[in-house]
Amino acid sequence: MLRPSHRVQAYLYLEPVDMRKLINGLAALVENELGLLTIADCAAAKRWLASAPITSAATQKPPPHRALQVAFTATGLHRLGLAAEIIRQFSLEFTAGMSSDPNRSRRLGDTGHNAPQHWHWGCDAAVDHNGHAPHMMLMVYTLQGQLESTLDALQDASFAQAFVVEARLIAAHNRSKEPFGFEDGISQPLIDWEQTLSSDVHQRDSYANRVALGEILLGYRNEYGLYTERPLLDGDEYAAGQLLPQAEEQNDRCDLGRNGTYLVFRQLEQDVGGFWQFVDHQAGGDAGKRE
Repeated sequence: MLRPSHRVQAYLYLEPVDMRKLINGLAALVENELGLLTIADCAAAKRWLASAPITSAATQKPPPHRALQVAFTATGLHRLGLAAEIIRQFSLEFTAGMSSDPNRSRRLGDTGHNAPQHWHWGCDAAVDHNGHAPHMMLMVYTLQGQLESTLDALQDASFAQAFVVEARLIAAHNRSKEPFGFEDGISQPLIDWEQTLSSDVHQRDSYANRVALGEILLGYRNEYGLYTERPLLDGDEYAAGQLLPQAEEQNDRCDLGRNGTYLVFRQLEQDVGGFWQFVDHQAGGDAGKRE
C-alpha cells in the first residue's frame, strides 16, 4: 500500500530542483569537459554520487559559476545495482544502446568505416570487447578560467577509487557556431513549461517553436498526448513511496524517471576543410555562388 501523506502530487506543479541544469541552459559557462567513465568500485561510486554537487534547474541568484551534470547508460545503472526488471522499463533505444543491433547501425549510418567496431569508445562488448562502453558521463561546465580548479576539486581520491576515466572530451567553446561555421542553435525549441499546448494540432491556430514538456522531460505528456517509457514502480515493493513522485498516468505507481531525460551523445569527426574545398570546386571560384 502506498503512503499518500508522503507522496508528491506530481501533476500539480513542476519541480525545478529535481531537474538538471542542462534543461534550461548553460550559456554563460563557456568552458567544459565531458568525461566518459566506467565504475571501478560500485560502493565508492555510490558514495561519491550521493555527495556530488549536481546542479539543478532551480533559479539561482547570482547564477552559478560552475555546473555538474551526470548521465548514465543502461549498463551503468546495472553496474550500480538497479534491478534488471526496472531497467527493462526504460525505452528500448536506451536499454539496447547504439551498437548492439546491426539493423539499428544501418539506420544510423554506422556502417563501413563508421561501424561500431571502429569507434574509439561506446561500442557494446558483444560487438567489440575493447569498445570501452562507458557507464556514465560526467559533464562539467564553468566560467572562463575555472575548469581546471573545478575538475581538481571534483576528481579527488574518492573519485579515483570509484571511477576510471575512459575518455575526456571538450565541446565547442563557441556555441553560436557549428564546426563548419554556420549559425547554430537557431532551431532550439521552446519548452511548454505551462503545459498549455494541445496535443491536437487542429487546435493550434498558429505556428510556434514550442514543444510539449514531455518531449524533453520524462513523466509529462509529449506531442502525442502520451508518456514516454520509463520505470514505474510499486511504492511498497521497492520502498519508493517516500522517495519518488507518483506517476501522472498511474497514480498508484511511483515514477523513477520523472524530471529526467534521455540524452544522446555521439562523437563525430567532420572534414571541415574537405567540405569547403568541395564548395569552392562547385562554385568554380565565384564568391557569390560559394555563398
